[in-house]
Amino acid sequence: MLLYILAAVGFWGLAKKKNLSPIYWAIIAVLTAVLSQFVGGLIVGWVNPQMASSYGAIWVIAIFSSLVGLAIVWIVLNSITNKNEVKVKSESSELLDDKAMEDL
Repeated sequence: MLLYILAAVGFWGLAKKKNLSPIYWAIIAVLTAVLSQFVGGLIVGWVNPQMASSYGAIWVIAIFSSLVGLAIVWIVLNSITNKNEVKVKSESSELLDDKAMEDL
């Protein structure tokens, strides 16, 4: 539960800093943490069921799979903001172009 709260707060702040919808990214972070734990448990259950027999192994699997999922969402968030910055830079360079005024 603590991981979900930390993920939501962390992505809320990151999205707010990058001028994106913070509630949207906080929800995506929590859902990613939950679903990646589920998928990690399924994969381990299919590949090696004896690994999931101890609580310690289950905790390690859950935390590792959540961190991998959150890292993927963080990469997606940064790639989206990088694409937006490129668009803004190209539009601002067109606005500062003086050649169109000279043609008049």
